[in-house]
Amino acid sequence: MLDNNGLLLEQGRRIRALHEIISCPDLSFDQQIDETLRLGCQFLGTEIGKVGRQDPENNTSEFLNTIVLADLPARRGLVLPLDKTFCQVTFSSPETIAISHVDKSEYRDHPAARFLGMQSYIGCTIRVHGKKFGTVNFSNRKPVENPFTEADKDLVNLIGSWISVMMERQLEAEELKKSKLAADSANQAKSTFLANMSHEIRTPLTSIIGFAEAALDDDQSTEQRLSALRTIRRSGDHLLNLINDILDFSKIEAGELDIEKNSMSPMQLASEVESIVSAQARKKHLDFSV
Repeated sequence: MLDNNGLLLEQGRRIRALHEIISCPDLSFDQQIDETLRLGCQFLGTEIGKVGRQDPENNTSEFLNTIVLADLPARRGLVLPLDKTFCQVTFSSPETIAISHVDKSEYRDHPAARFLGMQSYIGCTIRVHGKKFGTVNFSNRKPVENPFTEADKDLVNLIGSWISVMMERQLEAEELKKSKLAADSANQAKSTFLANMSHEIRTPLTSIIGFAEAALDDDQSTEQRLSALRTIRRSGDHLLNLINDILDFSKIEAGELDIEKNSMSPMQLASEVESIVSAQARKKHLDFSV
């Protein structure tokens, strides 16, 4: 039995050991949690250390990070019925739950006592951004040699608080990464859009220049000049619509670029395509006809 000085020294040793883990730059987020769970098992004398996500609405308890110091089927990704675990008790309690000997406690008739066969358990709730997320807990198939103390509860609370902070930072980092990917994707989409539009702009512009030159040709008849002017007008309207689309980035970013369904004449469309493309074809000494 430790006196007050001994308890203070022990708590200091635990805090220093925990600090060494969480301040190690070489460990990833998951590795830090695993090492913290391993440290908790060592200090508390338990076989299993676990961080889990609890969902009362769907009655599930999912294992996220686990440290198992014995041959037990407690693996990451395992999902159990929440109402058959002591995590249900922890998740619904505002305080740390500590059970040194299940069969001699008020929880001896709880479904978890027989479902998992654990005889000792200590755990607290994890909150992420102020909302209950899950639990961190340590358990054993046998009663612990030394009953859990207030110092043990303080250690579990400290571990739970640190994991809560780290999870918040991890989620923020993931959101930041998603935002960056979304921004990069949007910039790429704009670049692709502009590249496509630059090609689309050249097509009617070439037609306008080509038919303007044709209209100035003294050998052209009045009808041919009028036809060239009509083509210039159509190509100009098409070019104006393209420019309006390019300038209207706000609709693209907001996902509000509407596709309109209008009646159209296939023959008129073919004629407009011919009038726009034929000028380019002639410049390259190609035949183009509809």
